[in-house]
Amino acid sequence: PPRAMFRSQLLSVLITLFIQLGIINYQITGIKDYCDLDNKQKFYCYGSRDFYNSSILWGVIGPKRVFGGLYPALPYCFLIGLIFGLLCVAYKKLAPRKYTVYFEPAIFLGAFQNWAPTNLSYLTGGLYLGYASMHYVRKKYEAWWQKYNYLLGSGIDAGIAFSSIIIYFAVQYHEKDLNWWGNSVQYNGLDSALQDSASRLDISNAPDGYIGPRIGHFP
Repeated sequence: PPRAMFRSQLLSVLITLFIQLGIINYQITGIKDYCDLDNKQKFYCYGSRDFYNSSILWGVIGPKRVFGGLYPALPYCFLIGLIFGLLCVAYKKLAPRKYTVYFEPAIFLGAFQNWAPTNLSYLTGGLYLGYASMHYVRKKYEAWWQKYNYLLGSGIDAGIAFSSIIIYFAVQYHEKDLNWWGNSVQYNGLDSALQDSASRLDISNAPDGYIGPRIGHFP
């Protein structure tokens, strides 16, 4: 029922508020090298780093220097986006419905923004489950899907939360060496090589130790 669902959601949000606050305080004060790239528990804080970099880019440097000096070609991306959007609208309106019924570029591209900066394997499992639930099961067993899909999604979310807690305290808080593909694949590609001091992409190998306009020539 809608009212019962709303009450349960409201209560869960209030409880989660205090739990999240306690967890954040514990992480900041109780985990050594928190958000550092050398953190043993892999708390690298990628999302926070992205948000921080965006704050520096648009807050400290400012859009005037970004568009007018550092990246003068960047404003043309707005024009490209406008043209691309108009083309998508035209395709949606003019193409046969069988080709456009699932054509939603805004949802598709917006979802990929949530993917960054993690690698492909980080969310691939969710794609498999989403396709199985929202396409195969819905198409083949619609009555079951209408009755149980919401509960299934809630159960999966709860399972991920509980398993994350168990995994963290079992093998990450006091680090245990588990030789498994899922724990090592992230160190096999170019992403990991960027953190290797011997990498040819090491920023310290660039002139003056950094990439960008030279000191004294900033816009």
